[in-house]
Amino acid sequence: MQVDRVVDLRKMLGIVAISLTLCASGCATRSAAVHHGFSFGTAGIDREVKILDFQYGDYAGLPTRATKEEVALERIRQASVVGTFPLGDFLYVRWRKVADGSFHEKRVDLSTVAPSEMAHKELHFAFKNAELYVFIIDLKKRHRPGAVDCPARAYEVFQCTTVYPIKQSNF
Repeated sequence: MQVDRVVDLRKMLGIVAISLTLCASGCATRSAAVHHGFSFGTAGIDREVKILDFQYGDYAGLPTRATKEEVALERIRQASVVGTFPLGDFLYVRWRKVADGSFHEKRVDLSTVAPSEMAHKELHFAFKNAELYVFIIDLKKRHRPGAVDCPARAYEVFQCTTVYPIKQSNF
């Protein structure tokens, strides 16, 4: 009877140790579910680029990646999703420059450039002169009077940080 209790106690301690290890490794990543947004627009950029594929992190529960059909038909529609879902560790975008037909792709490591606190913020990507730009917009804070507007036109009055290709803020 005493031996059975020792075995049961060892099993319990083993389960607790495994649980703590899994939590520690899971908590150290950006995969925690957070209320935030992801968006990009295709209106007005068709003259510069044709988006061929995109993916924001590994989460497949919302439109954070192009469907196989969209990729096959080269008909990527704009995306805008706000909700509670895991933070993406990366942003992948593949596009073609309309002017010369050249293909480009970029995988931006968000774990090194995006803030760890993303609640009520939105990751938005856009193009300027056919080059990729990635912004983090704080949807709860407007920038101070006289500050430069956010380069992402739909969010021009909000505080935003360009995280790719260079890091800069308007607040």
